[in-house]
Amino acid sequence: WTISTAGSGVIYTWGHNHRGQLGGISGSKVKIPTISETLTKIFPQQISGGEQTLFAVTADGKVYAAGYGLSGRLGLGHSESTNTIQLLESIQHVVIRKVAVNSGGKHC
Repeated sequence: WTISTAGSGVIYTWGHNHRGQLGGISGSKVKIPTISETLTKIFPQQISGGEQTLFAVTADGKVYAAGYGLSGRLGLGHSESTNTIQLLESIQHVVIRKVAVNSGGKHC
């Protein structure tokens, strides 16, 4: 998948989305750049992800995740996949500045 931002702060996403890793875009294969209203709305300072996951960090240090949730890899407290970005509630008390994702195959 690919994410791009316009000078206005609008975020576009496209590519494979079979696990919801584009964070709110419909369809398993998004073939043209499509505005991601859910990502644009949270004003992320950083976006990172793996083949089937997406993580976004906001200026106030909150982390959001979407995509393949197997074995708790999204950090949401369950093993379900999600096709909308979800706040990582368990670390809200910590200000996060950056996330790094090591992506090999199906790993996040």
